Amino acid sequence: MPTNNFLTFASADGNNAIGDAAYAALAARLLGFQNGIADPGQVSKAIRQGAAGTALAGQVIVDHASVDANDDGNIQALKASWRMAVAQMLAGVYYAQDTSSTPNAIVVALDPSPVQLTSFRGIYVRVANTNTGPVTIALNALGTKQATRRDGTPFKAADLLAGRFAHFIYDSQLGLWVLSGLAAGEVPRIAQNPVLYVRPDGSDSNDGSANDAAHAFATPQGALNYGSGRYSLGSSALTIQLFPGTYPPFSASGGISQTIIQGDKNNPAAYNISGAGASGAQSVNSVVGTNVKVVGVTLVNQTTSQHTIAPLSGGQLSLDTVYFNSTQAISGASHIAAGTGGSISIDGPVSLNSSANGGLYASAGTVSVFAAISIAAGTSFSGATVIAFDNGTIKFGTSSSFVGSVPTGLRYNIFNNAVVNTNGRGANFISGTTAGTTGTGGVYA
Repeated sequence: MPTNNFLTFASADGNNAIGDAAYAALAARLLGFQNGIADPGQVSKAIRQGAAGTALAGQVIVDHASVDANDDGNIQALKASWRMAVAQMLAGVYYAQDTSSTPNAIVVALDPSPVQLTSFRGIYVRVANTNTGPVTIALNALGTKQATRRDGTPFKAADLLAGRFAHFIYDSQLGLWVLSGLAAGEVPRIAQNPVLYVRPDGSDSNDGSANDAAHAFATPQGALNYGSGRYSLGSSALTIQLFPGTYPPFSASGGISQTIIQGDKNNPAAYNISGAGASGAQSVNSVVGTNVKVVGVTLVNQTTSQHTIAPLSGGQLSLDTVYFNSTQAISGASHIAAGTGGSISIDGPVSLNSSANGGLYASAGTVSVFAAISIAAGTSFSGATVIAFDNGTIKFGTSSSFVGSVPTGLRYNIFNNAVVNTNGRGANFISGTTAGTTGTGGVYA
């Protein structure tokens, strides 16, 4: 802890200094002490008045400049310390140049050097290098500390830009530097149809700007999270372009007019999204309150009780050339499911390649089919190929069809005021080995 060597005088209890009123009325206060013996109480008061001011100034230096206040006759050093203390009080910060040649490692040297790091110490730093990931700050010889965004999360690529100033405040309780404002990556950019790249050897700390390991994201979710916070898209779409590989599930919600998850329509088997979904998710891949188009990929369900893909609460989903696989029979759920307030449009061919409770499913949601649905050999649907209930609707356009093998099970099961509209194709249009059924209020047309 810095030391204040400008000390008080006659400040202890029982001191002999006269009181303020007596000192105010003292003639010697204006004329000075004359020849003779001065009253000790008067002298103590006069000395204490001067000592109090210097002690106060010294304490300001200690508290705000974090350096010793020394009574050594070095007026220039004392002046520099005083200026530092005043600047700290007025602005709460120091201005400094990052001297590091290494991205993600900010190095700052203040002169004079602070004795220790104290809470709420602020520094404005001109950053030397655009960061590529989490950042540290080394201030003089006070150790290297982690730096974070203002919400406490690590910095992402390009959050701090070379040549720009960044304001950091030290938090001694957490032992880290916190950015006081928005990181560059948190400021929305107006963009027209941007593309973010995803590949297995990427990182979710990247910015997705190029299809290489140094820039691409590692997961579709990482790209979705970045894109929704980074861009102001208006009516344009965000495309997430996958590289061949296997990725964990994603969940999209709000904020983007349309998101396109894109593999390759000529080879969807090479682009796999496989998993059981996040804890509490209603699907391997879920869409809530947003518009998502999935093109040229394979969705692999690793569960027995969650839908493979499901829009809910205003979510809109479009499918084009999508394979639906599973690692085991999905006995308690369906491949393509529209839940409450969700809608699905099958705009290009889809392939149902594994068994489930249902192929198409609508519960208070809508599924619209405008393309061929291919069903793999050996597939069975324990509920029905098409299931609709609780005011759900499944509609088949004139360009829709069922191709491939006939699955084992009911063609359809419709109840609780749900509707399946085949455009008059007849009772045997939907593929299955057993006639369909309708329950209370169910309509097949």
